[in-house]
Amino acid sequence: MKIASVLLRWYKSFNINYMGYPEDRIPDKIFRPWNDNKKLNPLTGKYPFIEIPLEKDVTTIVGGNESGKSHLLSAISKVLTGKGIPDAYCSEGSVFSRTDLCHYTAQRSINATDWPNIGLVFDELSDEESESIAQITSAAFPTKDAKDRHFAIVLAPTGTDLQAFFFWGKDSMAMLDRSKLDKIRKLLPRVEFIKSDLAMCDQFVINDLIKSYNNNSGGSADSTYGHAEASKFLNYCDQLNFKDANSISISDPKKFFEHYSDFRKSKLNSEKCDLELLLFRDVLGISLDALEYVANLGINVRTHADSLVNLWNNEIDNQLNLSHYWRQDDSFKLRINYKHGILYFEITDRTGVTYCFKERSSGLRYFLSYYIQAKAIERSAKGSNAIILMDEPDSFLSIVGQKNLLSIFESLVGSDLSNQKCQLVYTTHSPFLINRNFPFRLRLVRKGDVEEGTQVVDKAMLRRYEPVRSALGIDCAQTLFMGATNLVVEGPSDQFVLCELVRYFAHQDTISDYLDLNSITVLSAENASGIEKLLSASQWGNEPIPATVVLLDSDPAGETAKLKITGAFKPQKGNSAKTSQRLIEDAYVLSIGQLIKSDSSKIISTEDIIPPAMYISAVKEYLKRWMPEEWERYKAEANACFSKSDLGKNGIVDDMDELIREITGGARSLDKFGIFQELIDLLTQVDSSEEKILQNDDILILQERVKAICFEVRKAISGSQQAARTLSGKQSITRFCRDFSIQHPYACGVYELHLFLARLQNEVEILGIDGDLFAASIKRLLTHVHSIRKANQSELRDVEWQCWLKEIERIKHNPLMYEVYLSSEGNFLEKPETGVTTP
Repeated sequence: MKIASVLLRWYKSFNINYMGYPEDRIPDKIFRPWNDNKKLNPLTGKYPFIEIPLEKDVTTIVGGNESGKSHLLSAISKVLTGKGIPDAYCSEGSVFSRTDLCHYTAQRSINATDWPNIGLVFDELSDEESESIAQITSAAFPTKDAKDRHFAIVLAPTGTDLQAFFFWGKDSMAMLDRSKLDKIRKLLPRVEFIKSDLAMCDQFVINDLIKSYNNNSGGSADSTYGHAEASKFLNYCDQLNFKDANSISISDPKKFFEHYSDFRKSKLNSEKCDLELLLFRDVLGISLDALEYVANLGINVRTHADSLVNLWNNEIDNQLNLSHYWRQDDSFKLRINYKHGILYFEITDRTGVTYCFKERSSGLRYFLSYYIQAKAIERSAKGSNAIILMDEPDSFLSIVGQKNLLSIFESLVGSDLSNQKCQLVYTTHSPFLINRNFPFRLRLVRKGDVEEGTQVVDKAMLRRYEPVRSALGIDCAQTLFMGATNLVVEGPSDQFVLCELVRYFAHQDTISDYLDLNSITVLSAENASGIEKLLSASQWGNEPIPATVVLLDSDPAGETAKLKITGAFKPQKGNSAKTSQRLIEDAYVLSIGQLIKSDSSKIISTEDIIPPAMYISAVKEYLKRWMPEEWERYKAEANACFSKSDLGKNGIVDDMDELIREITGGARSLDKFGIFQELIDLLTQVDSSEEKILQNDDILILQERVKAICFEVRKAISGSQQAARTLSGKQSITRFCRDFSIQHPYACGVYELHLFLARLQNEVEILGIDGDLFAASIKRLLTHVHSIRKANQSELRDVEWQCWLKEIERIKHNPLMYEVYLSSEGNFLEKPETGVTTP
């Protein structure tokens, strides 16, 4: 069972729908009897519900402040549970009541005791779910096909025992009392909420965690204990002698502070053990017996506690796999340390240094909190339906952290973990928490004028990102700066075509066949000659450009651009142009004509990957919509030209441009963007339209071409990323060697040398496969250092240390060639004649 849409009328900021229902926003298969039912709506048709469709996996709610995003999440929760989402005013979520009525609804002026109406539409019911609901409501679903089963629940309490209306089919309706509503709620998807204002703490007492286990609360750990201590404190305060507002008579101040201290501790414990309970119990699966065993161990047998904690740390590595999601550092690890009854959280990274949370960013603490909450939900959601809600997770995370969170969201609803039974709905103000691969997941809400309240912008408007950028408060270009990984194309039409086709063909389970637009920035250089300028501008001083691949057209301008950016351009004699500088390697410059081969037409530009018949259909639709007079005038001539067998011999786009100019006598040229938008519209109509304007064979050809381009781009990007890592690693190793040599010009402690080599060993991981030989070299050097330490030598001085400095200098000069030097020349450690005695 999945939630298909949310129904809202007179709820909070949602008044009624002033915008109507565009056909492309609400699928025809979802009926709307709730708008026409006289018992639910005496003024039939006058006050329609606002209906917001939800995706089967992830729905992203965007909009400005006060636009109603949080109210939408709360409404979902109230239909399913009777309570809204936790907020600053109610940690458990406020109960659905008449006070939720919109302040400026017309109903308020008619009857102040009216309730707002909120509801949910459900579909994709299993046979078992259908039978159970039918037994409760006496509702027989009209179809056996699970995909066509729909029902809606609308909360509309009255003075009687009526609590909700139940709709199924076209005209069928039943009324639910509290008993029936409670029974149905047990069958509905359960609500899970990820708290966005909860951060991980540095440390906590193990006994507090044990109390949370004993309380057995999945959400508010140790809340019973907190209430009991609060009650004791209040009872004690009632016995005090209050003389006036400025003085209190306390006969036993010590006893007062003991009661206050117990109450204060219980309050803190109940707040801070929530997350730790989720981690230890739900994610790591650590039993209460194990915690109590560790807590009761004496200091003289602490090694037993250490061994158990090591097992817990191994389980953290296995269950969390943090380096996969926290992509700033692929060696990132979360660790638990236990001392004197207190559990500490610690962090290690590729530097090999151990940090506490106070030494890292607060964003990391919040990211870990979100991740642990998500993992706990993932564990509990297996095999069951759940709707996961999260309100504005962007407040505490950096841009990179937000992108990492997107990958966690995808894992929550993926087929591998939740068996696709989970839905996620979250709100955000950030463009970096919008999955660029799936723009159809967006729901844009905006505050209407005066009494209009919150309104939903239809999907047709969302195809243009301007409304979204305005709602998010973004006042800059979508790709103002190059990212860490980039694909550069010649012009904006290439950028538009490639991105939109990836978005159309890619789905959650097939995104790996295409480009992940969240991790790859696609940039337009405006034209072929602009690519050299863009790559040059991306460099700072002697720094290299980030991992970048260039996709060029297969025309003379593209060939010239390739020569210039790869440093192969040589001006002819008498030409004032300068010899070009190498900005990028040949392997990372691709030509569209080399990637895609076609017998039917020539592939020159990115737009030419569209099969000619498909492109002609889009051109016809464009002419009919935007040039109706010219189309009627030149229709016969145009159709004759469209049927020419050699159309596309110079590339379908160039040939069509020439044809349009010919037909219109040079008055019109080809509108690439407009025609491609018509193509996208035709593609989206393929499944629902009975008229087959586009042939399935052409769609498959286009899909395979997009896949082929994405495969070659991903392969080139992988090579570019490896080259960037290698260069970055070499620079880092060179810097470490230089700094270490400056700090130790005449002598060095053996232990300090050991730490230096160990740090170089950690940096080798950045180099990937290119660093395998260098890693072997460092291992050999470490073996020698171990031998020196075993001989109880604590310091290296004079000639011996100068020989070591010589080796460090060789590493600094070229780390990747150091193993070659060792293999061919040997080193001072293996040559007694240098005056150095090998241990």
